[in-house]
Order: sequence, then structure tokens, then C-alpha cells
Amino acid sequence: MKWTVEQQQAISARDCGLIVSAAAGSGKTSVLVERLIQILSDTEKKVPVNRIIVVTFTNDESSEMKQRLNSSFEKKISENPKDIWLRKQHTLLPMAKISTINSFCFELIRENIGDNEITSSFRVLSDTEHDVLCQKAVDSVLNKWYEEKSEKMALLWSAFCEKDDRPLENIIIDFHDFLSSISFPEVWIKKTIESFNYDTVEQNKYYLKFLEIIFAELNNIYKL
Repeated sequence: MKWTVEQQQAISARDCGLIVSAAAGSGKTSVLVERLIQILSDTEKKVPVNRIIVVTFTNDESSEMKQRLNSSFEKKISENPKDIWLRKQHTLLPMAKISTINSFCFELIRENIGDNEITSSFRVLSDTEHDVLCQKAVDSVLNKWYEEKSEKMALLWSAFCEKDDRPLENIIIDFHDFLSSISFPEVWIKKTIESFNYDTVEQNKYYLKFLEIIFAELNNIYKL
């Protein structure tokens, strides 16, 4: 396969942190597989395949990664049948930690269960259980706010709700999911709060953006 300059750089870079960002279908998985196979087949700087960690978002991605690595090893072995290191790496491939993030964390806890005072009956929370717990937490927070911050909750209700407070619940859950997906959420929250420190509303960038959208919509209506 012919690689672009950027792909080759991602494949060849060593001894540094590396982030690869590209659109879906652009070959990120192929680049990662080639990078891994080159590292794992290097007979000078030997990296045992059972010492690597590759985490993915889905089980399908993990399976695909294992299959591609297996095929790459088989191809290299057919080209270099006397390479003992390649054969050893291929044999150890099933022991490589290539899994979803959840599975990796589960295995990490299970392998060190005696050091963390965790019972052996622990398990991964299901999506349904996660949703139920989130809903209970949101209900608890909203009930507390209704009691302690009634005036502010009245403003939120009038701004977002109509028949019930389901819209507020969805906002809180979506916001929680967003914060869980970014690095250093506390820093993001602090910067966002600071961005609302202004002398007049006209200085706020969100207000200006809102006006821009409103004027654009009004312009479209006028053209109709």
C-alpha cells in the first residue's frame, strides 16, 4: 500500500507521543496496524507483542485490529520464513491486550483485585443500569435545586420547560456526557464561566453569536 507523507510520518515516528486525526475512512486503522507491525517486527528494538496495549471503542474494532495484525504477521513470516522473532511474536499475538477501553479496565481491576479491596463479584455496569443511575442522580439534584434555589429553577423552567422538567433532565445528562468526553473538564468549566464575565451583555460572544443567527434567520425569512 502506498502511504501519503503524513501517513508515513505517523507510521515511522518513534520515542514520542503521537496523535493522528483524520476523517472516517481515511485509513487510520491501516496506519495504526502498519505502525504496530513495524514496531513489533523490529529485531533491534524488540517489543514483545504481549507487552503492548491497544484500546478501541467497540468490540468490532478490536476484532478487526487482531485480524489485521495476524494477517500482517503471516505475510511477513511468508516473506521471511527463517525469522524466529516474527514467529515468536505471531505466537504471542493472542496474549496481546487488544480490546475495548471497558474490557481493558475490567481486566486491569481483576488482575489487581487483591490490592484494591474489591470483591471478586464486581462486574461492568450495563448501559441500562447506567441510564437508571443517571436518571436517579438527576432527579435527586433537581429536587434539591427546587428546594434550595426555587427562584433560579423558576427561570430555568420558563426558559426550557413546557409540561414537565424532562428538557432540564436531558440538558444535565447531555452536559454530563460531554464533560466525560473531554480532557480536564474542570479547566473547561472554569474557562467557560470566565467567558461570561463581562460588563455589558453586548460584550458577550455568545450573545453576539445569537444575534448573528437571529439576523441570518430573519434575512432568510425576508427573502421568502
